[in-house]
Amino acid sequence: MTIGSNLSTFNGKPVKDYDPEEGIDLNFCHRIRVGYDDEDAIISELFVQFAKDENASKVTEFIIGLWALEMQGPGNLPKKIIEHAKELPKLEAIMFGDITYEESEISWIENCDQTQMIKAFPHLKEYRVRGGNGLGFKGLNHPNLKKLVVETGGLDKSTFTEIINGDLPNLEHLELWLGTEDYGGTTNIHAARPLLSGTKFPKLKYLGLRNADISDDIAFALAVGKAAEASDVTLADKTFVLTGTLANMKRSDAKNKLIQMGAKVTGSVTKNTDYLIAGDKAGSKMEKAKGLNIPILTESDMMELFGESAEKSVSDGEGNILDRIEILDLSMGTLSDKGAEALITNPKILQLKKLDLHRHFMSDAMMKRFNALKLVVDVSDQEQADEYDDEVYRYVAVSE
Repeated sequence: MTIGSNLSTFNGKPVKDYDPEEGIDLNFCHRIRVGYDDEDAIISELFVQFAKDENASKVTEFIIGLWALEMQGPGNLPKKIIEHAKELPKLEAIMFGDITYEESEISWIENCDQTQMIKAFPHLKEYRVRGGNGLGFKGLNHPNLKKLVVETGGLDKSTFTEIINGDLPNLEHLELWLGTEDYGGTTNIHAARPLLSGTKFPKLKYLGLRNADISDDIAFALAVGKAAEASDVTLADKTFVLTGTLANMKRSDAKNKLIQMGAKVTGSVTKNTDYLIAGDKAGSKMEKAKGLNIPILTESDMMELFGESAEKSVSDGEGNILDRIEILDLSMGTLSDKGAEALITNPKILQLKKLDLHRHFMSDAMMKRFNALKLVVDVSDQEQADEYDDEVYRYVAVSE
């Protein structure tokens, strides 16, 4: 799948290309772009003409399309947008990079930092951008932005972190196309955990981690671990694994104490692990334990095992974004039965209004299980994995 057509509607209006000779028609959303029939056009100059139009003060949206016929960045276009923002006082929505594969493959788009453009429009509610090369959101903050969509064939981890660390108190819709490492996608599950914990964006209702080759990892990170009651735990000859940061003692001291009480302590989670003790910011061992249905103890549970009380307060439960959002969208990625099993056995998904998994690699049997759930689920567009020399390959929908 590629992006084969430009947007036909945006912000509730039909889209038409901006023509300086015709001027602004407020019945349309105008797309400002260069084309193959106007090779001498300079997009920054076109934008200035747009901003100086007699109707510019009434414009509520615009689209930036192809900005250069060669694979170049947007040049001084962002600067011109910022300089002329006051001439567009009612602006509510921007799409920056409405570019099709015939103009430039998504992974070839050379982009730039978006923050100052976003901040330049105080009434902005929706911002969309396509293309990950050079993309940034350093110091992102906006009091009124409700919808942010970032479409890439590969989203860099640093860019992802800038986004989720943004100060967006009214954000309701966050849609990130994570892509694949083959095309610059370095965002991994470790980077995603602060977002999945539910501590970001207090008004978020829709979370889309789409077009991702870590769909299974996301499903496991959202899973609810099998809890264990400390009073029911015996230590003798049981195998424990410690993960995360402990508040009341060093990990090494906790390990020694467990061993002194007859337990075995190993460094890796396997099917032979009896219990995982999870401190703050538990990592990949937590996801693996969830996948193997291994009982999970909190630090407070551990202190109870030791017959001690916690002098420092600890969190006794993982936060989970599923406790707050209404729609989870993992579509267009590489979700397989492995990740799907973690999702469908997660009781928190029943709190959602919609679960969008379309364009996936699930089996017919798994799709049937999802369709039986009492919530809106989209499991359309089933894909088949490729197999070469006993290796299985699954691909995101949009990458190159």
